[in-house]
Amino acid sequence: AVRQGERAVLQCALFDPQECDVKWYYQGQPIEPSPDYMINFDRTNGVCMLSIAEAFPQDSGQYTCVATNPAGT
Repeated sequence: AVRQGERAVLQCALFDPQECDVKWYYQGQPIEPSPDYMINFDRTNGVCMLSIAEAFPQDSGQYTCVATNPAGT
């Protein structure tokens, strides 16, 4: 839970991040990096992060992190 106007951070971690391509989705739609949505992926530790600069009620919903590599998704 995040209060209105505060920063929200979502994270996930990958076991073997070296060959992965990571994408974030909101309500099934891809999220593009912007001043409002920062996306980071650290291949050294496998941490994927989505930061929402200021969360508002319209940001509520399902967020999904999808990692794809040669073995699958």
